[in-house]
Amino acid sequence: MQVTPHLYVMHIDDGAEFHPGGSNNYFVGDPHEGMVLIDTGDQQRVWTQSILEYYERLGRPRITAILLTHGHSASSRRATKSTTSAFTSRPSASCSPATAS
Repeated sequence: MQVTPHLYVMHIDDGAEFHPGGSNNYFVGDPHEGMVLIDTGDQQRVWTQSILEYYERLGRPRITAILLTHGHSASSRRATKSTTSAFTSRPSASCSPATAS
């Protein structure tokens, strides 16, 4: 759903107990110029597939960055790799309080 000229939100609700009511993911920017994906980083395949389907609906915009807002346990690293590899061949990087120095 387009919220403003440069903000698109998609809602995913898979019924999981970690995120009752689901979660929102955001694409920020101009679909014709480049966008940032703000993704909660859940490792479930249904989430990645839903994000990719919405990405297709936006016309496959160039993704300039992916920001993970949080993750669940060690799975956030897998989510980073899974989501990032869907959009780019460049290596991914992440930072969490546990790994920040």
